[in-house]
Amino acid sequence: MYTDQKGANVNELFSVDVQYQVPRYQRRYVWDTINWRTLWEDILSQLSQELVEDRRGEFSVKPREVSPDSNFEHKDRGHFTGTIVTRPIKNGGQLERLEIIDGQQRLTTFQIILCVIRDICQSKNYDPWVREATRHIMNEETVIEINMQEGLPNPTYKFFPTDYDRSAFEAVAEGKYGELGSKAFEKYKEVSQRILEAYNYFKKMITIYVGKDCDYNRMVALIGSIKNNFQLIQIKLDPSDQPEKIFESLNATGRMLSEFDYLRNNLFLRAGSQRDKLYKEYWHFENQSHYWGADKLEAFLQVFLMAKLGPYCFQKDGNERKAFELYQKQYYRELKAKGGKIEDEFAQLSLYATSYKDMENDRQSKIGRRMQFYDDLEITSLQSFILYLRNEEKIDDNKLHTVFDILESYIVRYMIYTAAQRMSARSEYGEDRYARIDSFFSEVIEGHISFSISEFVKYLSSDSNLQGKSWPTEGQIKSRLEKLEFQILHTPWSSYRGKTSRFGKTLTVRAGKDFLLFPLRYMFYRIELLKRESLDPTGEVTLSFVEFSRIAKVAERIIHLRYLNYSDSPWVSIGNLTFRSGVTNGRLDRLPFEEKKELLLEANSGQFVINQEICKHSSWNQVKIGKRKKQLLDCFFHIFPSPDHFTQRVGERSSKSEVRLQQELRTQRTGQQSVPTIRSKVSEPFIAITYSGEKKLPSVASPDILFACSEIAWDVLEDYIENRQDIEEKLLGPIKSEKERLKIPDSILSTAQTKEISTTAVTRAGHELYGTIVSFDQDLIEMQISGQTVIVYKHGLLEFGTTEFHQGKVTKFNQNKGYGFIASGEYSSIPLSLSAIIGEDIVSLEGQNVEFEIYQTLDGLEARNVVPIN
Repeated sequence: MYTDQKGANVNELFSVDVQYQVPRYQRRYVWDTINWRTLWEDILSQLSQELVEDRRGEFSVKPREVSPDSNFEHKDRGHFTGTIVTRPIKNGGQLERLEIIDGQQRLTTFQIILCVIRDICQSKNYDPWVREATRHIMNEETVIEINMQEGLPNPTYKFFPTDYDRSAFEAVAEGKYGELGSKAFEKYKEVSQRILEAYNYFKKMITIYVGKDCDYNRMVALIGSIKNNFQLIQIKLDPSDQPEKIFESLNATGRMLSEFDYLRNNLFLRAGSQRDKLYKEYWHFENQSHYWGADKLEAFLQVFLMAKLGPYCFQKDGNERKAFELYQKQYYRELKAKGGKIEDEFAQLSLYATSYKDMENDRQSKIGRRMQFYDDLEITSLQSFILYLRNEEKIDDNKLHTVFDILESYIVRYMIYTAAQRMSARSEYGEDRYARIDSFFSEVIEGHISFSISEFVKYLSSDSNLQGKSWPTEGQIKSRLEKLEFQILHTPWSSYRGKTSRFGKTLTVRAGKDFLLFPLRYMFYRIELLKRESLDPTGEVTLSFVEFSRIAKVAERIIHLRYLNYSDSPWVSIGNLTFRSGVTNGRLDRLPFEEKKELLLEANSGQFVINQEICKHSSWNQVKIGKRKKQLLDCFFHIFPSPDHFTQRVGERSSKSEVRLQQELRTQRTGQQSVPTIRSKVSEPFIAITYSGEKKLPSVASPDILFACSEIAWDVLEDYIENRQDIEEKLLGPIKSEKERLKIPDSILSTAQTKEISTTAVTRAGHELYGTIVSFDQDLIEMQISGQTVIVYKHGLLEFGTTEFHQGKVTKFNQNKGYGFIASGEYSSIPLSLSAIIGEDIVSLEGQNVEFEIYQTLDGLEARNVVPIN
């Protein structure tokens, strides 16, 4: 029950000796730019009222002689910031320790803001205000000494976050991050990037507001407003209350709780006195990796439940069931009926989470590399089946890789068969391709079938009336491949192109011609990989497995090597097809063979062995088409064998197959000990983002590439990278000449790199990239954005600037035109516009000393965020 409820502000929460602790059942710090911007706008709103009153004479316009010890109070404007719910913790000392039930996101953010204010004041020797900010961040030394007890949290800090956030928060609270930046952390140590991003965001905003020299009046107004103008309702619970239940019902502000948040909360509620033991033994997976973001945890919970309850568990009476409800009402009850205990729940979640991360994140592991096939085939729903086999059936690696071969052969054959049979992009092709696999999985889960390799193959190849199609035979595949080629020949491109947004997100399902081409592209990809391996006597594939899968994805256009008319049916054959990466002219098929050879050897297409083999011929005729068709079919059936291949070799693999698999699993050649350059990093398994949003293989020479990063990094950054609508609407394309190229002085890049200054790079498609510079050369800039490496292509930039403040003097300013110039150091005339000035009631700027940021645009240097120096 509630024992106390009262109004409070930031000053009242943190000015006393106290420690607010975030319990383990709560999530990590998740606020992002949207939340920070909203809070900062609220702060500015309060400050604007302060400044208006200041000008009207309520406060002296002279620097205020205000001491932090004078109990200076701003007028309380009652800006309501939400509810803070806490519960006392037994501590055995004199320090009041409170468990935060609701409000940790807001309290964390206010603590970070106070740390920024302290660091800025310290840099300007505003010692009284440094002490005042520190008093709200750390407890008194005497209190710390008295309450320093073994087994209890460090009493130094007034706020004690989750394990995952702790190292980053402590670095910020102690001032180490403000002084040393990323050097404050051990190399390769994982830290909460969100905490550091929040610090950087508010440091930038506050610096802009108070100026580089930290205007005294503005800093006083800011500190007073934050301490006193943000009102909260503080509710203190009785120690006997169950905080987890209240947490579920009170989380009304901030971000909505996910299904996994509810599960975590419920588990720790039921764990009772075993909480700490179970957390240390099983739950460390969540707080020890950047990988486990909110979306990943949500996806993992769904896969976990399907692995435990079967592929159809989320469907009941035609309704979609929620994950947490399904866990409670079915999985938990079934486990409890079998005598399972709370520790079994923790152990199973930990075991499955480790396997799931191996599959999803670690492409260096065996299972991770094989799962790449299913990412390319867009059939990630099979994750639950693989997790089940690994953790419940506990099959060994040889059998697991045999299962992978079975799945790939069945699915690829099925895709080709149904693509040529029907033109339905969803029912026949999108779901039924693994309906029989799901059906088998469901039968095993329910105990109707015992899993074995032979039973699995028998089920997939059975002609009985089972859900989904049976395993297509070699005869069916041969006829379907030719029918598929015939359909491609007679299908106009303009009728079937799928629609995609500018930034790569699919708006419609794959349909039409793209639907026909997808299985052929994948077939050519696997044949190309096989050929590369056969040409490499060392057994080390020239390009890594994952990297080549990226090449296959961008090989969008399948072309006819010999041009065919509709009457040329005898010439229709897969032997007459190959693929080419990049955008192709619609008349490419009509070009003579000699000209096609030149195009096939250009850019990325020239890397393909199958194209190099074609280009060895001086001409292309029906005989050569027939020979190539036979060669391709032999390769196809070697890679995607029939069911007999697996039933004859149950539990074993041929030596040739084993060698091929080991070759596929190798990622790079040995002996690569040198420090990588930017260009070598671009050749790692990166994807490149283009103007159209298409993902392709990075190449320094490709003019349509804007920036490149790893697939994992893109998943993280996609929600962080903002898009400038004004630039996006211009539809700028790749530069056509060097005159259009943005020329960034090396001095600006070098200074930003050396001083670790935050920079903003804006692409010609409107992406706004905010981070720090790691290195650069004449074509590329390596940036660190939200803890991820991004390679930015200079030819794709429209603007570039840093957050470093420069000082200068306005030499000329036309008030009517709102335009002028600034002189600063080596720059004699930096253009200045009225819209770049931060401040109000500016009568004249000419002759005024100012601080400003420098941006490089296509028109040259430009001053932005200009702040007059009083």
